[in-house]
Amino acid sequence: MGKESSSKIPTKMWIAAFLISLPSFLFGYISAALNSCLITGDGDDAGKCYDNNDDASPNCPPGTVYNDIKLSTVDASLATSLMIVGAWLGCLLGSGPSEKYGRRTTMLINNFTFIGGAIMCCIADKYILFAGRFLAGFGVGLESVVVPVLLSEIATAETRGTITTLHQLQITFGIFMAGIVGYGFVENVAHGWVYVQAGITIPVVIMVLGMGFIPESPKWLVQQGRTEDAKSSLYILRPPGFDVNAEVSLMIAEANSHVDKDEASWSEVFSHKTPLIIGCGLMFSSAMSGINTVIFYSATIFGFAGFDEAILATAAVGAVNFLATATATYLVDISGRKTLLLRGINLMTVSLLILSITLLVANDAQKLQGFIAVFAVLFFVIGFAIGLGAVSWVIMSEIMSTRLRTKAFGLFVSVNWGFNLVIGLTTLPAIDFLGGTKSSMDDDETSDARKEGVAYMYIILAGICFLATLFIVFFVPETKGKSPEDFMTDVSVYKGEKVRRHEGDMVRPLTADIEDSGRSY
Repeated sequence: MGKESSSKIPTKMWIAAFLISLPSFLFGYISAALNSCLITGDGDDAGKCYDNNDDASPNCPPGTVYNDIKLSTVDASLATSLMIVGAWLGCLLGSGPSEKYGRRTTMLINNFTFIGGAIMCCIADKYILFAGRFLAGFGVGLESVVVPVLLSEIATAETRGTITTLHQLQITFGIFMAGIVGYGFVENVAHGWVYVQAGITIPVVIMVLGMGFIPESPKWLVQQGRTEDAKSSLYILRPPGFDVNAEVSLMIAEANSHVDKDEASWSEVFSHKTPLIIGCGLMFSSAMSGINTVIFYSATIFGFAGFDEAILATAAVGAVNFLATATATYLVDISGRKTLLLRGINLMTVSLLILSITLLVANDAQKLQGFIAVFAVLFFVIGFAIGLGAVSWVIMSEIMSTRLRTKAFGLFVSVNWGFNLVIGLTTLPAIDFLGGTKSSMDDDETSDARKEGVAYMYIILAGICFLATLFIVFFVPETKGKSPEDFMTDVSVYKGEKVRRHEGDMVRPLTADIEDSGRSY
């Protein structure tokens, strides 16, 4: 099983990976679908859009959700946040059925959650919309645990970076399509927001039609004693000439190392401190870097910055996010994980500082200010996409064994969704607080105050990005070419040394480098 053979990705593997990652598309689409419909036109008061009966109402787009549902700023934040609450619960509960029934079965059954959420999100009732966002969010959370794990477990060690980053690539493509679909329907079609929400069902239909091309995880099959089924999956997923028997033998050896143990417990997961620090730290950094203030509220924030085509700028954010992630998918197995993380987080920090300074000092040139704000945000998105966005999922799939992976992923992703909830609940109120917005202000004063609030908020987030840089430098090792055992036995690999600490043993150096050819964990 040579490295040259194992680094090739056959067509059937690409097809399987595409279908498996479709729920990740829904992750991105659902996250941004409501944002693209929260458009008020040329005014700041969303309440005046309702039914468009008020002579003083702004020129609201025909398809904005504000025309059909009376949503306050708090309501809009709640609708966003309920999706995150659902996702948080979904990621915590997703590991159980994934371990018991398999990754493939869990993922396919989860489609019912997406369909139910889509139907409710299409109904012009505030409380049903809330329920639909929660249900769709639950599906997103469960997906965020199962899909990256399944992608990593169908890949070889040499292709794991590329295959696993398809999860993030599909997320960004979903965000991009939500912006494009939103721009087309919200700006031009009456009740267009309904069609935007109904778009959730399209990837579900594609996945159901292609379910025959979706394999079960070979590693899960081996754990269940279904060795021949695992071989059948691998013969489809691997290129001609690949030594499937050797790969299955390695999987059996890993499974046998845990044969005397019960089902993975949370106490066992928490006993591996090094991977927990890495995974939870990366997910915290990802959530609190500020990326979701762009994903959830980009149209609103661009409007505050004085950019006239806010929804078009949101679509541009989605396009740049997708293209940068596609680039990261190519680079992650070439440049290494840590290099991309550091380059990305540094670009994010600089972009946030430029954005904040521009919003504070360029008020006399609002058109220029708007354009600089958009470009600063786009470079911020590029930094996230090539770093934390794409690489975190790869690293998390490489630091835990198959037996513990879904539970660990559930914990990691719950940290991400928990802090996403903080972002979703506090972004718009924080902008008002930091800018000193008051109810007595007129529209122009409110707009100026909110612009200032955006600037101060991004200064705070730039500080968080700087702290994330320090965390990556001192705590996150390079995982390319390494196995989960390097991190699950309390290994010190931060500065290049390879020292393994076994329970009850003294620290001793490894006598040989890890052979990553033919090793796929």
